[in-house]
Amino acid sequence: MPYITAQRVRSQKTGREAIHAFLHESGHLDWSQSPEALFRSIDEDAGVLIDKKVSPIHQGGNEVLSYLDVLAPEGTLRSAMIEILDAFYGVEARSGPLVLMAEGVMARVSVRRDRLENWRAEIEDLSRAIEDLLRKATRLRAGRPSSKAS
Repeated sequence: MPYITAQRVRSQKTGREAIHAFLHESGHLDWSQSPEALFRSIDEDAGVLIDKKVSPIHQGGNEVLSYLDVLAPEGTLRSAMIEILDAFYGVEARSGPLVLMAEGVMARVSVRRDRLENWRAEIEDLSRAIEDLLRKATRLRAGRPSSKAS
């Protein structure tokens, strides 16, 4: 089952910010669990890394400023995974993890308190990173060459 995450990170060495996105394939989840339990399992073991898009800022030791995760059963259409991202635009800004579910797809977002004033822009940036990586992964699975991640 696909698990994709986008994270805004800040390099502790340089202070530069970037968004990193990772697509994992995880077959070990029990969908009868609560969303919180499923995400806890993913936090412990995200599964096999399928693809990623990372920036050239210093790798490792970065501070996570916000994240957006999507978890879906195997065979879920990309469009369903993208649709759930739109639901966050209608939610009042808040810090700490917020989980939404729609049509079997789960999504979780967390934005640090000091970044809440830019909630919609943060959701938009993280969503775009997820959509870009999902499009790239779809081309790879279909056997078509993809453009290089920048």
